[in-house]
Amino acid sequence: MAYALIPDGYTLKKVTKLQKQALDEKRTHDDTVALLNNPNTPLVAGGAAVIGSGVFFADKIVDFVLEKLEDAGEVISDVTKDTVKASSKDILTKAVLAPIAPLLLPVLAPAVAVEKLTGVDTVEGIREVLGL
Repeated sequence: MAYALIPDGYTLKKVTKLQKQALDEKRTHDDTVALLNNPNTPLVAGGAAVIGSGVFFADKIVDFVLEKLEDAGEVISDVTKDTVKASSKDILTKAVLAPIAPLLLPVLAPAVAVEKLTGVDTVEGIREVLGL
């Protein structure tokens, strides 16, 4: 038998597999309802869609802009084209992130603080430093 925290007073009780499965399904349902009732959910979903589409179409957008510049008579070297294409995702991601940065600040600030304090910038490195 498994153990589970039962919401009634938060006691740890032995439960059968079926009881644990029912409890897990109820918690999943409650989490989904809470997510859908959260007024920030559309903002986060919309922001993710905008960022994702901007990053996904970055190469096509840059190719289109470079093509239009060449059609207008601008001479662009191959080195410049390669440099612009290589940095296009970064540029477009920053342009898309700028308007929603205040929404992301509570998420990013702790990660930046950990990076500043420990000098570690990867999730695996942070887990290693914290012993997780």
